[in-house]
Amino acid sequence: MNEKQFSLQLRELREASKPYLKEWSVWIKSPSCFLDIYEVKAVDSFLKSSSYKISCKEINVTEMMFFITIKNATVKLKLFLVLFKKYQKIIENIPE
Repeated sequence: MNEKQFSLQLRELREASKPYLKEWSVWIKSPSCFLDIYEVKAVDSFLKSSSYKISCKEINVTEMMFFITIKNATVKLKLFLVLFKKYQKIIENIPE
């Protein structure tokens, strides 16, 4: 893995996570979240810090492990976008 690959993966993660951002903090705690706990921690940390180096330190993983984790999360975020949109519709229709 080189710096260019890492940069491309982070850009891909940012794009894949955009549809989720509005409900991110609630969704990651819900049973509807399809990311595992490690993916949630990695993505959440990166979205907050915008730095993979800070994220690696914060969640105590190597850069390679972080790269693999966000790559898996990015794939899931893209593949399951249809499910997330159904989740959004359900949430929108729940009375407060």
